[in-house]
Amino acid sequence: MEVLKDVPVNDGQGFLDSLGLIDSLIVDCEKGMKALVAGSPLEYAAVTVGMVQKLGRLKEGVKNDAEGQARQIRELRELLQEERGQEDAAGSVCDTLDGTLGGGEERLRDAVLPEGGGLEQDPGDAGA
Repeated sequence: MEVLKDVPVNDGQGFLDSLGLIDSLIVDCEKGMKALVAGSPLEYAAVTVGMVQKLGRLKEGVKNDAEGQARQIRELRELLQEERGQEDAAGSVCDTLDGTLGGGEERLRDAVLPEGGGLEQDPGDAGA
């Protein structure tokens, strides 16, 4: 196995991101195997302990990332709900997702009852 030379770090400040931490664990696996084959059980044990510590940090980082994403989704949903609740100039509630006005019933009423107040018969539909 080739030793990884470009281990990713966050912002170049020396802190490994999740992918960098995984890459470093791969490198540690190689180091541990080399130590074991070379007959250095203490070095192998030290590498293994380091790997367990890195796995703990990785687990915590993944957990924090997931919580941060959940928080961001929750905040964006709240913003979207606020936007949905704002009225347009005509007084109808505007749905920013699909650009329609009003709720389902209001949209249906607006489509069925145009400004004239009723349905107009289609001239080509005289037989109905």
